[in-house]
Amino acid sequence: EEASEELRFEEAARCRDAVAALRRLGERQKAVGEPDTECDVVALAPSEWGDCVSVFYIRGGYIADSEHFLFAPDEITDGEEDAPMSAFLLALYQSREYIPGEILLSFPLTEAEAETVSACLGERAGRRVRVRTPQRGTARQLCLMAQKDAAQHGENERRRDEKDTRMLVRLAALLGLETVPERIEAYDISNLGAEHVTAGMVVAVNGRLKKSEYRLFRIGSVRDAPDDYASMREAVVRRIAHLTDESGSFSVRPDLILLDGGRGHVAAVRRALAELGEDVPVFGMVKDEHHRTRTLTGETEEIRIAHETAVFRFVYGLQEEVHRFTVSRMSAAKRKTMRASSLEQVRGIGPAKAKALLRRFGTLSALREAPREEIEKTPSVSASDAERIYAFLHAEKDQAKNEGEEERRS
Repeated sequence: EEASEELRFEEAARCRDAVAALRRLGERQKAVGEPDTECDVVALAPSEWGDCVSVFYIRGGYIADSEHFLFAPDEITDGEEDAPMSAFLLALYQSREYIPGEILLSFPLTEAEAETVSACLGERAGRRVRVRTPQRGTARQLCLMAQKDAAQHGENERRRDEKDTRMLVRLAALLGLETVPERIEAYDISNLGAEHVTAGMVVAVNGRLKKSEYRLFRIGSVRDAPDDYASMREAVVRRIAHLTDESGSFSVRPDLILLDGGRGHVAAVRRALAELGEDVPVFGMVKDEHHRTRTLTGETEEIRIAHETAVFRFVYGLQEEVHRFTVSRMSAAKRKTMRASSLEQVRGIGPAKAKALLRRFGTLSALREAPREEIEKTPSVSASDAERIYAFLHAEKDQAKNEGEEERRS
């Protein structure tokens, strides 16, 4: 997620593949072929609701992993591109590190399309890759199984969409909104003193969380003492300022803003939006003494949602998610600052050198294990700096070791 947010997509793809591989270690795998069977199966299930593509990754005769891709009706089966399914296949393998020698399809490609895809994937894999649509035998059965899986997944998504739509319609009715909110943004404030004040924003589109659009705001207007109202106001004002962007998720106007807070938070943000000439509905998410969402609140009115099961689950999940996201990112920033501050205790090491060291070695542990010569290779770090850093870190290490031994003896 961090790599994606920082637009490092190749690294994100490698992480995704690694996570999928680790997850497979703990999953029961289904045998679908001989022990030497190794191929990918790509199946398409079109419907009036939309098209679903299912991909089975078969390794050693087992379905080692699978993925699903959803498209609007006719987006991929009758798109503007000359060969939309060929384009999908090439995009699918663009970020994958491994491409098997055979890819089975449930749908036909023209001979020219199949040859083009095979050639492109073969060049990427460094060996021959065969792309074909089997008509009989075990390979055909694999395609039919994947196609059935795609149809089932698509149907499940259709039902979920209908359920989400009903929930959003009810939420709009409860809040008196003029339109059903497609894009909902939720905000929370977390702080560790005035030095580390962070506002987190999570986004739900059509009732589903969209993690790629989460954002974090480091609050700069609050200096002397924590002020949640001012912090929330700054975060929302900074976010709304991006509505003038020509593109990107921030250019999309939210249909509803929910704040982790009460009437005071709502009043502060509503006034800020009014000053900007923006008319976006704003409500607060209020928790009870058991830290569970109790009501949604305006400046004067409260809307009880405890008996609105679907709405309650959605709002409760949103409030928990924005709190989790904000606290986790704030804690990470705090730890990073603490690591840098620790290095700044070394004579001659200021904020710039401390950041350069952490940027090069990643963690204090890695820096502690590095020899003096490697430390000295850090830009702007001299030989004498490296000597003092090495001595400081190893003195710190020895102290921690001694304290641990004393605890064990006691």
